[in-house]
Amino acid sequence: MRLKIFCVILAITMLMLAGSSAAFDGQRKGKVLAMGFGYVAAGPHTINTERTTYRPGVAIRLVAGYATSNRSMYTFGIARQAIFYTDARGTSMEGTNWMLELSMTRYLRETHHAAFWRTGLGLIDWGIRGNRADSPREESTDLDFCLVGGVGYMFLKGLQVQLDLVAGPAPSGGDGKIKGLLRLELVGMIY
Repeated sequence: MRLKIFCVILAITMLMLAGSSAAFDGQRKGKVLAMGFGYVAAGPHTINTERTTYRPGVAIRLVAGYATSNRSMYTFGIARQAIFYTDARGTSMEGTNWMLELSMTRYLRETHHAAFWRTGLGLIDWGIRGNRADSPREESTDLDFCLVGGVGYMFLKGLQVQLDLVAGPAPSGGDGKIKGLLRLELVGMIY
């Protein structure tokens, strides 16, 4: 319940910041600060012959960068994802992982009503840190490089929605690490 209240307050704050962003003069070029939040999902996988199913979780991302023109932007971001899942025994668990990314975004138009695509490289902790009902803390770490690709649409000045796919090499041994994430975000930007 607290997570839902936090997400609603965060959405209202982002809308207020984007709406009052008088600094947007029709030029996307310059320094960029952004914050995004949304849903993250991972596919089911097998852990030691036990099937694990994931439910949508929450993602929060902070971004800083520079737009070299009204159509090209280069950014550095850090994201934290909270993931909820159920193992084969029906035990519900929750966990988090984090990610650093360098990305390039290309807008298809110079105005603020524009579709875009983005691509990048990242460093992700595919491991899960979380809680289970039968053990107080479960931790694993699996740092690896990942690819980020996505599409989106800027529908208001400084406010856009985007869908990203984050994927990396499958960990060896079938040890239950996440191999890919799908992230749907609402992003508020200040130029």
